[in-house]
Amino acid sequence: MKSLILIPSYLWKNTFRRWFENPTSPLSKILVTSILSLLALLVLVFFAESKYQLQKKLSETNSLRIYLADRILPSEATTQLIKSRSEEEMWHREFPTARLSYFRQTFQFVQWKDNRAVPVIAYSSKYPSLSIHDAGEAPNIWLLSTSPQHCSPIEEITSDRTTLYAKPIAMDDDMQLALGTSSAIAIPEEMAIPFFTAGFYTHIIASFGDIDTATRFEAATSAYYAAERRSPRKFNSLGIIAEVEKLNQLQTQIRIGIVLTCGLISALIIGAIAWLEFRQESYLLALLRSFGTPRFILLIHGLCENAVLTGLGIFIAFKSWPLIYNILIGSVNGLQLRAAEFLTLPQLDMAIIIAASAVGVLLAMIPVAVGLRKPAGLILQ
Repeated sequence: MKSLILIPSYLWKNTFRRWFENPTSPLSKILVTSILSLLALLVLVFFAESKYQLQKKLSETNSLRIYLADRILPSEATTQLIKSRSEEEMWHREFPTARLSYFRQTFQFVQWKDNRAVPVIAYSSKYPSLSIHDAGEAPNIWLLSTSPQHCSPIEEITSDRTTLYAKPIAMDDDMQLALGTSSAIAIPEEMAIPFFTAGFYTHIIASFGDIDTATRFEAATSAYYAAERRSPRKFNSLGIIAEVEKLNQLQTQIRIGIVLTCGLISALIIGAIAWLEFRQESYLLALLRSFGTPRFILLIHGLCENAVLTGLGIFIAFKSWPLIYNILIGSVNGLQLRAAEFLTLPQLDMAIIIAASAVGVLLAMIPVAVGLRKPAGLILQ
């Protein structure tokens, strides 16, 4: 038991003496690991940031928006009206993070300004822009217009010789996209029931903040309407986004390949340095073996030495990459990248770097393990 304490103590004392006499050996291991880990980290960060910026631009340009329009015939109007209400609740419940605009457009039109035909839509309390206007007020009739500033405070609308009074407000982009017109009349759903008997359209416009949720929504609606034997019109840019996602998957493989390559290079360099150190210390190690020191203790000591130096190099890389990253993005023009303090390095990427370095240390010990198999007597001759 005493020897198991004294031998490692002597080995570490000898190691520290060797580091002091020849500091280039430990510093080279630390620098090699630090530089390669820093390179891998910067590549991972730039890839992750480019993916984030791409998703942000897709979201800002409404590329992550799905539009569905379903035509309900008069013969199915009563049944489908009840079902459409449950559908609206279902999509809001299943996709709470999405911005869902769900409204129904009747087949009928009303007259406004010189007998201009204006479509009639019915909105629920969940419709984003109209529910804000209705907050704290009785249900209102709204005149949706792309130019509400040119309208009177109250506009007269004629429907079957009945005069209605509507308040002009701005038409949002979702409504304009769905209707393809610059004006419409919006009435509360409970007031629109008589209009629904003649048939209606259901419009769903869903905007998302990420590709995965948009893809899930597209798959869910396709499966649902296929089961219902309905074929709504559907417009989206997910085909292009799917190609972008394939590029992102390829990017992930490239990132892993870069990290593994850095780990392999680190293993080769550390292994070469460890072999040179072993040859330099071979006489001392053979002498210890001749006194009965087991080979595995010598091997474990070498493994621990390389692991400590490699871990120190990784620690330096993890602490220094934000500074290097900020310097790099400051010198690159045309890239609107976020500063390092707003970035979070994925835990999986950090784990891969640490795992690749650990594997590199194990591979570096292979030549040392082979050298320790040589009989001590041949070395001491």
